[in-house]
Amino acid sequence: MKLSSILVVTLGALFADADQTRISQFKEGESSYEMRHGGSNISSDASSNNSVNRKKNLKSNASVQAGLEEFDIMDLSRSLNEDDNECIPKNTINFQTDWIPPMVITNYPIKRSIFGYYYFHTTSLTPTGVNAPWKFAKILEFVPRKVGSDYYKVEVIDAETAIEYLSELQEQSAQTNLTFFIPGLNNKVEYVFCAYSRMRKYTKSLVIPVLWNADYFVGQRLLPVIDSLWSVPLSGKALAQLYDPFFQKIQTQKNVICHSAGCLLAQTFAFTVGDNYQDMVIPGHFNNLFMVAAFVRDDLFNEWPEESGKGKNLCLKDKSDKLKYWYCRPGGATAILKMTDKIVVIWNENDKTLLSAENSTSTLNDISPLVVFTKSLGRYGDGTGPNGGVVPLEEFRNDVSFISVFSVNKTSSHEYHVDDFMFEYYD
Repeated sequence: MKLSSILVVTLGALFADADQTRISQFKEGESSYEMRHGGSNISSDASSNNSVNRKKNLKSNASVQAGLEEFDIMDLSRSLNEDDNECIPKNTINFQTDWIPPMVITNYPIKRSIFGYYYFHTTSLTPTGVNAPWKFAKILEFVPRKVGSDYYKVEVIDAETAIEYLSELQEQSAQTNLTFFIPGLNNKVEYVFCAYSRMRKYTKSLVIPVLWNADYFVGQRLLPVIDSLWSVPLSGKALAQLYDPFFQKIQTQKNVICHSAGCLLAQTFAFTVGDNYQDMVIPGHFNNLFMVAAFVRDDLFNEWPEESGKGKNLCLKDKSDKLKYWYCRPGGATAILKMTDKIVVIWNENDKTLLSAENSTSTLNDISPLVVFTKSLGRYGDGTGPNGGVVPLEEFRNDVSFISVFSVNKTSSHEYHVDDFMFEYYD
């Protein structure tokens, strides 16, 4: 069997548990609802004089109510999580008001129906979706279907309108911070919205999901290694195009929470923005980047020399292999800190998902040095745990902090980013 085939089969098995538990399907009722959101005050460049008061319009007739009550929104009991903090709604009808964010930033394919409205499916079957440009989408309505894929009706808006809209929302909610949440690999829309709902409830931030479309093949998501080498860099590079017209114009405090491979996307985003500005100072910094269970190299803050060997750095000095360029490119920490004031690394020495990935890729590296996925920052942190690791360079001491959560919660989960104990860190 070819190495590439071994790699696909092995890493596919690693993340199967994390993906198969994220399920959302209506069993009864053809309920739909419409949400209108109001909002106001974020940018010195964007005026909110034309604010429009939007009303929440929730259909609540008896048949819809009955359908929602019989609907088990999703089963998100995580097989790796031993805690009781799963994203399972107390009351399923809260899906309408609590689970769906007012806006997302997404590169999911957004289509125009024959009836004139715009929408995206909860499951994308578009293999080229990662090449799609990022859009700002106000979510208007969730439409469940008995046959076919559920979908969301949206209103696509430009960057300036998005800034005004977030300003309005922040002013009305009295939320002091704005947080962009970048989820990990193979996170279905419902799971991302579940995490959003908990962040919305337990933090002081207005949370906006950055909903990125992992690649698909014949109706199935490609395996994590392919997503990491293909979908992540394409999505991160494209997202960087929004920095000037959108991110840097936001004047309120703005943070980023990235989870798992979402942190690799954030790193690619930072590299690309830095390339665009070259030696110039990047305006409009993010205040904090929270890297949770980060699926990036463990030597991010003290890099091993290229080709230094197994357990260190297997990346080649020759950068002609474009597929692994963004994972292997040195200088990730510096690139991130050019556009972020502080980095907070939250890690778990007993993260079973990252451990499994490390063990499997280590075995493959015995066969061939072509595989570069080894140790992850999300499991080794600052090198002070029992697993050892890389101690960060002194130059990062003032701008980077590390929080080990194993001693706090004794979790072996990879999905702890929205567990109860985490929210004190985000604020």
